[in-house]
Amino acid sequence: MTIMIIDDSPHRCRRVEEALETIGVECITFSSLLPGIRFLKMNDVDGIVTDMQYPISDKPNSDVKEAGKILLKWLVFQKKEIPVLGNSHCQFNTSYPYYKGQLPGYYQDWQLGILKEFVSSMDHSK
Repeated sequence: MTIMIIDDSPHRCRRVEEALETIGVECITFSSLLPGIRFLKMNDVDGIVTDMQYPISDKPNSDVKEAGKILLKWLVFQKKEIPVLGNSHCQFNTSYPYYKGQLPGYYQDWQLGILKEFVSSMDHSK
């Protein structure tokens, strides 16, 4: 199982990645939207953990935008049915049908249960 993590906070990415790896999940991480979308165009993932606000591109001085919303709109447009878990202090107001909930921003050890539930829901949806 492979989960994509998109977040511009290296600390948050590391914490979520470490937690997912403890339950046997492979992770691939991106710090901006466009490289993540390029990856999704050519590869399959089983789920996505995404921040709400991060840069659109890796270009220096790229503005931080609500790229999480853009990602969800892109997934709908592409008809990709990938479960998504938010990892942000910002709210995801979305109608994306595969949105599975949200971690409350900065990852804490007790949130491992939320990640396990997210992974478990993917196991049952196949």
